[in-house]
This record gives sequence, structure tokens and C-alpha cells, in this order.
Amino acid sequence: MLEYRNDSDVLIVVLHEIYGINDHITGVCQRLDESGYDVICPDLLVGKPAFDYTREEEAYRYFMNFVGLEASVKKIAFLLRQEEKAYRQIFLLGFSVGATIAWLCSGDPAKCSGVFPYCGSYNKLSGVVGCYGSRIRDYTQLVPSCPVLLLFPEEEKSFDPYMLQKELSKKERTEVHILKGKHGFADPYCTNYNEASFFQAEQITTEFLDRIKEVNL
Repeated sequence: MLEYRNDSDVLIVVLHEIYGINDHITGVCQRLDESGYDVICPDLLVGKPAFDYTREEEAYRYFMNFVGLEASVKKIAFLLRQEEKAYRQIFLLGFSVGATIAWLCSGDPAKCSGVFPYCGSYNKLSGVVGCYGSRIRDYTQLVPSCPVLLLFPEEEKSFDPYMLQKELSKKERTEVHILKGKHGFADPYCTNYNEASFFQAEQITTEFLDRIKEVNL
């Protein structure tokens, strides 16, 4: 687990991709740390070394067979309950499968019965940011209990991001942006990295976080 403590009253929990805590995720945490946030990135792979991008299929199989969405949502809810007393606000920031986990954690407990196990088991989040969480399309019936910002690329292999944006944007507290590029556009170490979209995503995320912080002062 990565931890950066700045005596901030705002905590951001970063949720990694199927590859684990790699250079990309470490860079995300360091930038948030430099912005003054407290940051935690739990190791959902539980100590297993991060997978290289060339081992994508192996990383996917390992995550789905030995980690899993259900166990991950339960683990994050437990972590949030442990940390909540120390912070005025807590946000989740997830990438790819981490974004899907963050989306599932955002569920309104009164409205997500049957959507997913442990969905809505923690309902005190201040906000959620999800970058290219492609499996969110499987859980569009979820109703968020907090403000949610979702960022998708304009190109995805398995679905139409614009159709998903249209569906998700109908939900309260849900903001969806489509950025140029492909899955992984915000990862400088990925072949799909798109520098312009990376900086655009950083700006949109910063504005989202700042807006919520101001409202809740």
C-alpha cells in the first residue's frame, strides 16, 4: 500500500488497474501528495509484484480469479470506515477496473439492492472520480449517493462511450466526459497515452474536487 500523509483533512483513495501499483499509479499518488492531499493506494493484488503491460491477459485472469470485484468493493468499504474519523472529506479515484470498483462503492444503499454485493456498504463518500472504467457499463442501474465524475475515451473496443455517456448523464450527481484517445489515455507509460487528454483529465478532475471542497467547507 502507498501512503502519503500531509495532515490534510481531505483523503483521496486511489484504486489501481489490473496491473497493480505500478509507475503510473505511483505517479498519480505523488501528484496528489504534492497538491497537499492525504493519499492512500491499497494494494488489491496483496503483495504480488505489478504486472508489466505486455502481460495484460495474465493480469486480467489473476485479478478476476484471485482478487475480484466483490472482494475489492468489500475491502475498500472496510478501509474507508477505518479512515473516516480522521477526515472531513474522502474521495475515491480509480483507473480502469479501479474506476469500476469506485463506481460500485458510490452506490446509494437505499437504491442499489441487488445491483452488486456490498454496493453502497459505505455511504459517506464526498465524491468519486473514475477514468475509463469500461465495466461500469454492466452496472448502469446503480444510483450514486455522492457526486461522481466519469472520464471515458472516445474509442473503446467493446462498447460505444457516447451511448454510455448518454445513459449515465441522466443520473443525478453524475458528470460524464468523453476525451480523445483510447483506453489508457491518462497513463504516460501506456501505448494509448494521449498527452492532451491527460492534461484535460487532470484539469477536469481538479475542478471537480475543488468544487466539492468549496461546497462542503
